[in-house]
Amino acid sequence: MYGNLQELQKDINLEIKQTVDEMNSIAEKMATLNKQINVIELSGAPANELRDRREQLVDQLSEYVDVKVDELPIYDSYGRETGATRYIVRIAGGQPLVDGSDFSDDYGKDEIMEQSPKEGELRKGESLEIHVTVSLGEDTGVMPDITGTYTVASARTEMKALIERYSLTLEAPEE
Repeated sequence: MYGNLQELQKDINLEIKQTVDEMNSIAEKMATLNKQINVIELSGAPANELRDRREQLVDQLSEYVDVKVDELPIYDSYGRETGATRYIVRIAGGQPLVDGSDFSDDYGKDEIMEQSPKEGELRKGESLEIHVTVSLGEDTGVMPDITGTYTVASARTEMKALIERYSLTLEAPEE
């Protein structure tokens, strides 16, 4: 049992880190595409291929978290549209992940998975506790009681169900 809990703990940490890294990579690519799209469209040419690639990235991101996109025209000092747009991607209750050519890699700071005991501190006979703190987003109702004894497989299944049901964004604990 001790070895299984340690393995589960390591697997969860790795899965969270990989998800956060992938989301950061997608956000960075979107910000780069936003800049390229604006450069092309300011010259009067369409950037349809780049827009399609950006939409594919939005689809990829939406596999991890709920996504809301706003594309707003940019105006000059006389109130005329410039042809450029401000493309904003929001996640986790409206928190901006991408805003134009800028992206945030700290979107999960208020939604952190913590665990006790920490990695390597588990002793025979102890249990693994996973605490999920959600502090952003809309009120989704009462969080279900998930206390209990789980096998490695059932713990993974329960965590994935919670992530999907409540659109949670997870971040690996800092090492």
